[in-house]
Amino acid sequence: MRSRIAEGYAERPRTKLPQGRHYLKAARWGFEEMVKHRHLGPAFVFHIVGILTMLRAVPFALYGKDRTLSVAHAAVIGDWWKRTDPATTAELKFIKRARDLALKEGALNSIAVASASRIGEGPNSIELSRDYEVDLIDPGERHNLLAKLREIFDWYEAQLSEIEAKLPDD
Repeated sequence: MRSRIAEGYAERPRTKLPQGRHYLKAARWGFEEMVKHRHLGPAFVFHIVGILTMLRAVPFALYGKDRTLSVAHAAVIGDWWKRTDPATTAELKFIKRARDLALKEGALNSIAVASASRIGEGPNSIELSRDYEVDLIDPGERHNLLAKLREIFDWYEAQLSEIEAKLPDD
């Protein structure tokens, strides 16, 4: 009898970038859970630090693990690595800065606020809206962190898709 873990791996679709995709998927899951549950306080800190750390790890997963899968992987990912400098690529620069604020400086100046508006009272009340806002305050700048992370997820998706398109099919 196979374990649930083995079944999950057997059913997982093959990808050309297994480690990079795995880390991006983990970051996206953490983000979706944070937003879905509108985490505040320690749960928010746990999720946001995990999300930032996973996003920061994606390029290193590509370079350190996925690049070793084949000669083609080494060439394509090596080219991507050379032209995607973390010091000048806005998305990577933002992720590094936010992650460093949290882990290295112990100064993640971020706030999560959840609110809801309702009409009526009791079991017959109707919820009109639920807002969840997360801001990151970096000295001199305030960022809508939810919107920024969504942009970064889109950017990573485009980057990984571009790399995969240059790799041969199995």
